[in-house]
Amino acid sequence: MFSSTSDVNSRIDRFVIDEKLPSSGMSEVFRAHIHGPFSFKKRVVLKKVESQNDERTKALIREASTLSKLSHPNIVFVYEFFEHESDFYLVLEDIQGQDLFSLLSNQKLSFQGSLFILYEVLKALEYIHSAKIIHRDMTPSNILISRLGEVKISDFGLSRHASHKTTLLRGTSFYLAPEQVNNGAIGYSTDLFCLGLVVFEMLYQNKFFDGSSDIDVMEKIRNYKVNSDFFEVGEFREMFCRVLHQDPSMRFQSAQEWREYIKKHFNICPTEEFLSEIQFKQKAPRTCVIQNAERSLRHDIEKTCHPEAACHVEALAKTGHPEGSPRRIDISSPQSLFNKIKRISTLRFHLRVTKIIASLLVLCSLGVLFVFYFFPSHKPHEIGYLSVRTTPWTNINIQGKKFESPLYKLRLPEGEYEMLLINPVKNIHESMKILIQSERNTIIVKNF
Repeated sequence: MFSSTSDVNSRIDRFVIDEKLPSSGMSEVFRAHIHGPFSFKKRVVLKKVESQNDERTKALIREASTLSKLSHPNIVFVYEFFEHESDFYLVLEDIQGQDLFSLLSNQKLSFQGSLFILYEVLKALEYIHSAKIIHRDMTPSNILISRLGEVKISDFGLSRHASHKTTLLRGTSFYLAPEQVNNGAIGYSTDLFCLGLVVFEMLYQNKFFDGSSDIDVMEKIRNYKVNSDFFEVGEFREMFCRVLHQDPSMRFQSAQEWREYIKKHFNICPTEEFLSEIQFKQKAPRTCVIQNAERSLRHDIEKTCHPEAACHVEALAKTGHPEGSPRRIDISSPQSLFNKIKRISTLRFHLRVTKIIASLLVLCSLGVLFVFYFFPSHKPHEIGYLSVRTTPWTNINIQGKKFESPLYKLRLPEGEYEMLLINPVKNIHESMKILIQSERNTIIVKNF
């Protein structure tokens, strides 16, 4: 059983774990990578659910099934779904960024930044709803933002086909629509209402429905009636009054309708302007980054079995202190670190070129030996062809070569040969020796 999946460099099937990521508790999430031939390396996210938990297993299977049918730039891509040591794993695209919940915990988004995220999420919802799927869990934790400014929806564990009718309450309490709490019919406008709650939180840094417990929150949702006084006077008031209406029929009826409303009344900022506003968290402390860099470089060089290269890597992590105490590489000068890594990469390249050249020299040597062995230059005596004539019923065998037709031409060097004549009709077997000599570019055959 895989016991310590949170350990760096531990393995799950063919995936190597890099780190454990924060999760909602329904499943464990890891950032991992997989190696392939020719230096291929792909980073992915693994989502794990233990098989003993039937409800969570069903949710993961449902998510895998839903994502396998979807392909959109604003939806997390799924690569694979597999079982390993009685646990189930979903292999997802690594966004290389952070979720909206973490982003809102560190900074307040501007009006334009919030509008950009909303517009991108609406494009994904428009595609999802066109596939007859309702997400049912639109929360900040399920909206991911990459370092390239991509906005993607994730976590389809609670999704349902639009034709599937259910009265079970599923979702996150702060982001539920009134029809979900009141066991009403759930439709596409349910996702839009929940997304409206997320947009409100982006703009005002407060949850629209808040309370000391889930029961308090759901009680507020159950008795909710829209009121324009809830929203500050501004460009978003009319939009909020529509999307956060307690009656689903009074809301935007589709993500496309909401998106068209935004295009008509607002200006969407470009991706570059949005990225300039976002502050991404650091991936890891500097010392951790350098430790991983040292370990990776040492591993790559040791694979080349070159002592000088291994010593060079060791020198990167040590100082000239008399006691030889270890010291982390100083990254205050990125150019210095880059030059050291570049020198090691150049050394590895030279080693590979040397191996290739040595292999070519060996092959050339073998080729020369082959030519001299099978085509020796000391055969000047092969100067012509020996004409061999036979009768229809007589076979001639010269040095293992059998002649059964009337005329053959045989190229033979000078020397003595034994010729065997066989006539099966007359039952004659006659053996004789012949001598082949060259004289003035002619062949003389003598019987002796």
